[in-house]
Amino acid sequence: MPLFLFTGSDSYRIQKKIEYWKKSFSEKHGGETNITILNGEKIELSEIRSAFETLPLFAEKRLIIIQDFLKNTKPKKEEEDEEEVENTALKDQRKLATALENLSEDCVVVFVKEGSFPERR
Repeated sequence: MPLFLFTGSDSYRIQKKIEYWKKSFSEKHGGETNITILNGEKIELSEIRSAFETLPLFAEKRLIIIQDFLKNTKPKKEEEDEEEVENTALKDQRKLATALENLSEDCVVVFVKEGSFPERR
């Protein structure tokens, strides 16, 4: 299963790289039908897992780009407890890891994380 991580502080180059990958993939695998771009900041884990399980349509591969997956680990409301949010985020990340273990060979997954990773506590 091809799995990639694009990360760094140069947003412009990351976006250019994504555009290059989308164009190259589209040319090689017959259009944008099998390209899925997900906003990890606003998406539920079930939607990501659903994208992983979707088979390619009239092609050998699917390209799934997940942007800013780690951003949804912040409290959504002021009254939410940060520790509870961190525990939920950790559970989601473990579920995602399990989904990635079962990912078929016809999926190419790219995680995009602009900026630096949060420091561990």
